[in-house]
Amino acid sequence: MDEERKKKSEEEIILQKEIDAYAVDEEVEAFAAKMADREDNPTLHKLAKQFPEKTYKELENYRDSDRHEESKQVPLTEAQKNLVDHIEAGTCIMGKMRKDREFESEMDRIKRENNELYNRVAELIEVNESHQRLNGKLQVRITELEDDNKSMHDKLNKNLENARKAGL
Repeated sequence: MDEERKKKSEEEIILQKEIDAYAVDEEVEAFAAKMADREDNPTLHKLAKQFPEKTYKELENYRDSDRHEESKQVPLTEAQKNLVDHIEAGTCIMGKMRKDREFESEMDRIKRENNELYNRVAELIEVNESHQRLNGKLQVRITELEDDNKSMHDKLNKNLENARKAGL
């Protein structure tokens, strides 16, 4: 019988330790009760009725600012404070991985844009060269037409002079 009491006592101690591990600090409980009693956490609908001139985004910002103020009043445990410090300092591994992925995706986007720009420059150089060739051909044709025009002008003047000499 004594052994049963001892065993029961040990089990109760273990159970109490487990309960204590999950127990919520009295300050946190008091704060949560205080926040639950306050009914100043309006819905967006109530805010829209109260401030009809505001946009949905402005109302969300207003509501969220209240929540941020309330969250700053919540007492944090030491472990939670360390976690917040790590996150704010950027030493959070997930945060670093996210930044790395964002950096890689940004680099990929820049490389794609750079490649597209090089391709566009190559296309424009090709168009420019074809325009230069066409302009060269047009210049040759203009020179030929000017020569033809000059020779026809000379021929016409010669015929006109011959006609005048002949008395026409």
